[in-house]
Amino acid sequence: MNEINFKPEQALRTVWIIVWFITYLLAMIGAIAPWLAEAVFGARIDGSVATLVMTVSFTLVGLPILVWLPAYHRSLEYRIDADAVRGKRGVFWKRAVTVPYAKITNIDITQGPLQRAFGIGNLHVQTAGASASQGGTAE
Repeated sequence: MNEINFKPEQALRTVWIIVWFITYLLAMIGAIAPWLAEAVFGARIDGSVATLVMTVSFTLVGLPILVWLPAYHRSLEYRIDADAVRGKRGVFWKRAVTVPYAKITNIDITQGPLQRAFGIGNLHVQTAGASASQGGTAE
């Protein structure tokens, strides 16, 4: 069998960024809710300092994640060869996983609505012995 090397589709990175943006937007709406209530409805809600702190906090956490997502996507590599499925990942902490064919018990494919819109999905490789120690989730 020939060795097959591949990387995830660019659409995966796009989906991750869309999910990040939606999460960030919802967090920011929650953070500025007291200010919005005062500006739009005239309701006086004491929380302008909390609003500022939450907005700055979400931005300080959210922007590095936005920078990290493409780097993590570039780090993903997969290889299918004669005896195993191999994977590599990691930006700061590198991880390499080898799953011999003899240990594979099940393969699951899942797709969320956003993944279906982009024509991508997740492939989960379940192994014998690993499912109990990992709470029944695929590797």
